[in-house]
Amino acid sequence: MPRRKIYSIYDPIGKLFGDPITVPSAPTLIIGDTHAPYQNKKLLVEAIRIAKERRVRQVIHAGDLIDGAAYNVQAKHEAVPPIELEVEHGRSILYALQSHFDTVYIIPGNHDMYYPKKEKITFYEFINRVILQDKFIGKFVITDYDYMYYGDYAIVGHLSSGYDMIAGKVASQLAVKYNRHALVGHDHLMGMVQAENGKYGVSIGGMFMHNSFSYKAKSYNIFPHSAMGFVIIADNKIHHFDEQLNERIYE
Repeated sequence: MPRRKIYSIYDPIGKLFGDPITVPSAPTLIIGDTHAPYQNKKLLVEAIRIAKERRVRQVIHAGDLIDGAAYNVQAKHEAVPPIELEVEHGRSILYALQSHFDTVYIIPGNHDMYYPKKEKITFYEFINRVILQDKFIGKFVITDYDYMYYGDYAIVGHLSSGYDMIAGKVASQLAVKYNRHALVGHDHLMGMVQAENGKYGVSIGGMFMHNSFSYKAKSYNIFPHSAMGFVIIADNKIHHFDEQLNERIYE
């Protein structure tokens, strides 16, 4: 009887991406959804001013730096700005942030990814080479994850699935999943829902000009109006600011 050959199973390869980034638990400004070239310059300037007054030295951009409409197939029948203009405006935002803060953390949003997918480059290459033009590299920390941890206190990210018209509702579900406060961009809402574990789910709010998006502004629909806002985390408290700079504190 012929001898049976014994085959061995290969060892698995390692994962092709790194670990999630953990931001130091220092006072931090959190903004997102600037959607350049529709950025809300006035609110961005105010957010930077308040953060500096409170001695904040680091900032997280929670996704959708640019709008990316020129590379978005869903916008092909709309009048959209050229991608070069979006990149130029996005560059102005990041250059400004690096001039005011020691470290700028950048999370990819779904709109940010239209360009890298079209041009077949990574998000890291998109930010460093295209947006930053290889300048100020040491001041930026870029992740391919759509979230970052803020110490063991919170998780900050850009929603990739799930949407609810109640601000903070999806974030509260994430607060249960990750057992820490969850702050989200993407939904263009502003508000908080406290989760069953006592953690806060926070919809940060956007940083763009109102009525910038055709699917809301030109359509007769039940979407809530976009809300603008930003967050400062300091002293284990979440300071949530609206467009009028009213402050709510979650502790």
